[in-house]
Amino acid sequence: EEESSEEEEESSDDEDDDDDDKKKKATTAAGSDDSDDEESAASITSEEFLSAHNDLCEVCSGVGDDDAPLLCCATCTLVFHQRCHRPVLVKEPPDNWSCAYCDDSGVTQHKRDSRERKRASKGVREMKKMTEEQAERERAEATAARAAS
Repeated sequence: EEESSEEEEESSDDEDDDDDDKKKKATTAAGSDDSDDEESAASITSEEFLSAHNDLCEVCSGVGDDDAPLLCCATCTLVFHQRCHRPVLVKEPPDNWSCAYCDDSGVTQHKRDSRERKRASKGVREMKKMTEEQAERERAEATAARAAS
C-alpha cells in the first residue's frame, strides 16, 4: 500500500509540474521558432488563450470577421474591434496589448496620475457611452419592429 501511495504522490507531482509548465508557456510570448515542440506548444497556448476570451466585442457586441477582427486583451478576457476601442487604436496593437479597462483599473500598473491611466479612464467612459447608445438603438429598433407588426 505504501508503494501505491508513493506512486500516486509522484504522479500528482508530475501533474502539478505539467500545469506549471502550461502556465509558463501561456505567459510566455507566443511564436518562438526554435523547435517543432515549442511551435506546437505555442499553437495550443494560442487556442487556450483565445478560448478564454469573450466571443463578442465589449462595445458593440459584434462578432469578429476578416474585415474587423476582434483584438484580445492580454490581461483580461475582453475583446474589441479596433474601431470600437477607446482610446482609438491607430494600428493593430502588439500581442501583449492590454485594453483600456485594464489600464484604467490599475492592473497594468501604470501610476494613478500617469498619462496612460488618464487616457484609459477617458477611453473607458467613451466605450461605456458607446455601449449604452448601442443598447438604446437596439431597444428602439425592437420597439419599432413590435409596433410595425
